[in-house]
Amino acid sequence: MKLLALPAMLLALAAGSAQAGIATPFTVDFAKHWTSSNQGFNYDDKVLKSFGGTLRSNLSPLLKCRSSVSGDTHNSNCFFADQSDWETPYFQDYRSRFESDAPVTANLASRLQVKKDGSYSGYFSFGFVMSEFTEDANGSYVNSSLTKYTFRFRGEGLAWDTTMDPSLAEAMWNKETMYEKTFSTDWVRDTIDPLSGESMSFVSEGWDGTVDLQDAAAAVPEPAALALFGIGLAGLAALRRRKA
Repeated sequence: MKLLALPAMLLALAAGSAQAGIATPFTVDFAKHWTSSNQGFNYDDKVLKSFGGTLRSNLSPLLKCRSSVSGDTHNSNCFFADQSDWETPYFQDYRSRFESDAPVTANLASRLQVKKDGSYSGYFSFGFVMSEFTEDANGSYVNSSLTKYTFRFRGEGLAWDTTMDPSLAEAMWNKETMYEKTFSTDWVRDTIDPLSGESMSFVSEGWDGTVDLQDAAAAVPEPAALALFGIGLAGLAALRRRKA
């Protein structure tokens, strides 16, 4: 093998390995705060603490992807594992309102709907849930907290029987222009009557806002890819020293 070919091959390999599933940086700079109870729902003037992270999934299916037909629409759904940096500035406050160390359940839900004329719509939704159920002589209590980042898309030109799967999810995430990008996080405490099972009172609060994404096509390099890229640069440097 010629020395010149080695750096080029390593760089090509690094480039090919740079994208594994989904890895897209995001920021949340705007959201409105709300409170809700038996007495009603209200927005207030609290100001969001801006934050960011990376939405990330290796697109490993949690369940078998499913499809169905409804009228002229072909539907398909997948749920994938999630490894995002999702924690908001309000997470620790919401967690402190739980009586137990409730685990966080995370997944990436994807949905695709294709019509006979080839038009389609769908969404990606990164969701993170905590919940607990406690009970005493006065009743039962449900604490829950849900954080979601949802991205909706639509377009033309898909075959009617196109079905969402890991490879299509990756391609569509990096291809589609999301026309709606929303963020929400909330905490809810519901008190349930021990005899009737009906809700006696509830109190909740949260934030509704928008998400800004880096160009979805600009995937974040995985560590292995960065290492290969470094090896490639080292090879180029060695070649230059040899020529000198």
